[in-house]
Parts: sequence; C-alpha cells; structure tokens
Amino acid sequence: MRPTTLAIAIVLAVRVLPVAGAEPLAEALHRLQARYEATRTMTADFRQVVESPALAGGIESAGTLAFEKPNRMRWDYKPPDPQLVVGDGETLWIYQPDDHQVIKAPLTEAFRANTPVTFLAGLGRLERDFAASLEEDRPERWVLRLVPHRDKGLGSLVLVVRKTDATLEEARITDPLGTTTRLLLANERRNVPLAIQQTLREVGQRFDFRNTPTEVRREDHTLHLRSADEFKLRALNELLQEKLARRQVPLRALQAGPIEPGPAGTAKQQIVLQQGIPVEKAREIVKLVKETKLKVQVAIQADQVRVTGKKRDDLQAVIRLLREQDLGIALQFTNFRD
Repeated sequence: MRPTTLAIAIVLAVRVLPVAGAEPLAEALHRLQARYEATRTMTADFRQVVESPALAGGIESAGTLAFEKPNRMRWDYKPPDPQLVVGDGETLWIYQPDDHQVIKAPLTEAFRANTPVTFLAGLGRLERDFAASLEEDRPERWVLRLVPHRDKGLGSLVLVVRKTDATLEEARITDPLGTTTRLLLANERRNVPLAIQQTLREVGQRFDFRNTPTEVRREDHTLHLRSADEFKLRALNELLQEKLARRQVPLRALQAGPIEPGPAGTAKQQIVLQQGIPVEKAREIVKLVKETKLKVQVAIQADQVRVTGKKRDDLQAVIRLLREQDLGIALQFTNFRD
C-alpha cells in the first residue's frame, strides 16, 4: 500500500490558516488556502518517486488522479505496477490487479493521527498538528515545511507552491527512517464539472436556447457540445469558455475541433482538454531551447519535455523564454529535482 497515494488527493479540502511570523510565510499559506477552498473538483497527472537509504535507486510510478469534495478521490496507477485507489468519503478501496486482491478500510482509520499524511488527507488540522515554516522563498515558488507538534519523530512534509497562482506542484513526505516520497502534479484541471453545470443552468434560463436540444457532456478529457444550429453552438461555446475562465481553467488548454452536423439537423463539436504536450509542440519547444545555446539538456519524455542543467539561472531563462512564446498551448513548469 502506498501511503502517499492517499496523501495529496484531499489537500484541497484542508483549511490552511496564516501563521504568525514572516510575511512571505503568511502570504503563502493564505493564498494556498484561498485557492483550494475555491476548488470543488480537480483532475491531474501525477508522478511519484520513492527514495530510501535501503534502496539502490528510486522507485518511480505515474498515473492520473481525480478529486471531488468532500473526500472523494480516484488514483489510477499506470503499468508496469498498476493499481487503483478509490475513496468514497468514508471507505478506502485499493485494487491491486497483479496480486488479485482488494484492500478495504475506513478512510479515517487508513492513517495514523497527527502525521503529515493526515494533514494532506484532510483528517488533521494545520494549526493544531503542525508547525509551519518557510524553507525557501524562490523567485517563482515557495517551499513550505510542516512538522508535527506532538511527535517530531513521525516525519515531515514539504510543499512546493507556485507563486503566480498558488498551485501545489510537489509534496515530499519524509518518514523517520529517511524514506522520502515525492509526488509531482501536472496538467491540473480544476472545477471543470462545476463550469459545465453553471453553463447548462444558464442555458436553461436563456430565451435564445429555449426548446433547443442543447447539451454539454464530458467523457474523460473530451467535452461534447451540441445545439440546434451552428449559431447557437458558437454561443454555447462562448458561454462555456466564460464559465471555465471564471473557474481558472486555462483556455489555452482547450483544443476545439471543427463544427460538424449532428443528428436531426443539429450542430455538434468536440473540445479536448489538453493533457500533456502534443508531440509537434514538444519538438518545437526542444528546438527553441537548443537555439538558446544555454548549457542545458532537453529531451521529450512521453507527453512532457524535460530540461536539465547545472545552473538554476539557466533553467529559469528557459522558463522565461517559453512563457514569452505564443505556442498556443497551456504550459506548466515543475521542478523535479533541485
């Protein structure tokens, strides 16, 4: 059983209070709280690395997660070590297909009290259980450390928070034996179902959509739009984008397909929520980075582009370069190793 599989999913439900002390620390905690209190649902890709003094090398795994308040989650681990973890708010289910077994436990008993995991699971409270400190104040990120008040031997938790929008990019949990589990999040999508609900609610109240076969459906990472004709479909698309933008879903992450004829004379369209970097864009990014002549290495890894270098200044220069480019897609930058 992977304890950190359960850890990050419920961080969105945690109430994080500003801690007296340095202003950057109070600001970081306050903004993290504000962002995740406004989050009702979330999907993301994750990458997990476990490193231990007893292991010759790190153990890596990856997959996707989905979260919905309160305390509902789903973690899908990809092969070669597939695993499915589902929480319905009360019960935790862990399906391990290679072992042909299912583990079931009450969610509240799945964690020990007052550990870093209980904080991330929403079962503990920061102000009661942890002392928070600002480990680093980087130009673009805060690094926060949480240590249990009651028993510092239980371990510690480090959160890497992006300053621009208070997104949680990474969590590192270290246990008393020195085993560190790092969880990195990418392609985060918040509140998409809520934006769809708000769109359909407004459609039901608007005269121009009255008595029309207008709908928005979501299947995995694809949105299916349909309405009476092309004009109404375009109006539906604009309304949906407005609701998504208000919920801080980047519009550059929407890849709209062509408008096509639908059943019974209607018009339909598919919109794909970008997951990772398309291969053509990845090649374009590699070319841009190589043209800088910076002392960095760049490589395409699945649906990501990984840039490595010895100097942080070089890596930050690459980030600035890519942010200045009009690549037509939403980019997220994750610091995998510092």
